[in-house]
Amino acid sequence: MPPLKKLTIIAFVLLLSYGAFGLLSPWSFHLPAFMALYLFTFAAYGMALFFLFRGDFETIVSSKWILVPAILFRFIILWNPPSLSEDFYRYLWDGRVQNAGFGPYDYPPQANELASLRDENYASINHKEVKTPYPAAAEILFRCFSAISTRPILFKSCIALFDVLLLDVLRRLLRAEKTNASWLLIYAWHPLSVLEFSGSGHMDIIGISLLFTAYGMLRKKSAVLAGIAFSGAVFVKYLPVIIFPWFWKQGKWKFAISAFVVAAILMVQFYTPDLRMFAGVLSFYRKWWFNDSLFGILYKLLGGAEPARLAGMCFALVALGFSIGAKLPFFRSALIVFGTVILFSPVVHPWYLCWILPFLIFHPNKPWLFLSGWIVLAYWVRYLYPGGVWEPVLWLKLLIYVPFYVWLIVDAALSYDRASRAR
Repeated sequence: MPPLKKLTIIAFVLLLSYGAFGLLSPWSFHLPAFMALYLFTFAAYGMALFFLFRGDFETIVSSKWILVPAILFRFIILWNPPSLSEDFYRYLWDGRVQNAGFGPYDYPPQANELASLRDENYASINHKEVKTPYPAAAEILFRCFSAISTRPILFKSCIALFDVLLLDVLRRLLRAEKTNASWLLIYAWHPLSVLEFSGSGHMDIIGISLLFTAYGMLRKKSAVLAGIAFSGAVFVKYLPVIIFPWFWKQGKWKFAISAFVVAAILMVQFYTPDLRMFAGVLSFYRKWWFNDSLFGILYKLLGGAEPARLAGMCFALVALGFSIGAKLPFFRSALIVFGTVILFSPVVHPWYLCWILPFLIFHPNKPWLFLSGWIVLAYWVRYLYPGGVWEPVLWLKLLIYVPFYVWLIVDAALSYDRASRAR
């Protein structure tokens, strides 16, 4: 069968699958059917990966064969209201609060001072007693999106545009790396990225797209623009700050100065002497614990959550130091560092794996690709605890992580053996 025909058939199957997701809306009310459909969709995507890794798509030189279906997938899913996560409704709320004249960090949603702002979306906000944890750049964007429209579909569309931006950035980077256009499929067709960003409206995509934009600017020797984009990524989601040393090593002082200037400008917008802008994220840091893997082991070994968190941070810094010291390429370095952070994190929501996905285009890793699809099983806690108060489920975490770790260890051993034979 010609490669393009294979690609077209798989794209059509995925198109039907995403159409079926629309019939299941809201997903949280039909979780067993959602899981079955997701695993079928991921299997179809896996078939595309099988042909990709085998080299069947090497004759495809135009990214349009990947991009057009990818955009169609996202457009279909865009109409589904978020239901597997309530984070989107906090974004919408934060934007409305700001446009009503309040600071986003002043009050939690349940505060009486904000009672007049409660609308039909208020009931969907989770943890109403906690102030928002989102950084300054995210809050500015929420305000801008809310000013455009407070209708969920339009607000979510603003977020989804950054996913389209990322697709274009990745396309350009593939060309710059002289890599075949078909490898864009790894991110563009992945069900997790489609469902989490176009479906659930998670704002992580803004940080991811800005991070890759920063790297693209650095490749073009535009260190100042790279610093601006990188700082924007950090103040959408704090995670990218851990790889600042790698960016600084490449961009030097022009990058660092521009990044710090933008960071200062963003922070001064919301600065208060009591540093209330960090209250929400500190609450998240101290209290949240969900779907962890290695963190739970460290918790038992070290006798507490705080030592386990600090140990996880140390492992992440060691991973960063190793990557820089070994002079590994950016994509492999970031995969190692972000992967380490995720594995030692006390909270691993499924969409966190989307931070890994774009790097896999340039440094494919089959165990991580497997986990990025399999991680959706974590949503099963919503079926086990429909009341919203989740308890740790050991068998579910074992089901999610044991196959991944076994594959990761075997893959590492085989890679070491091949390297030894090559020497």
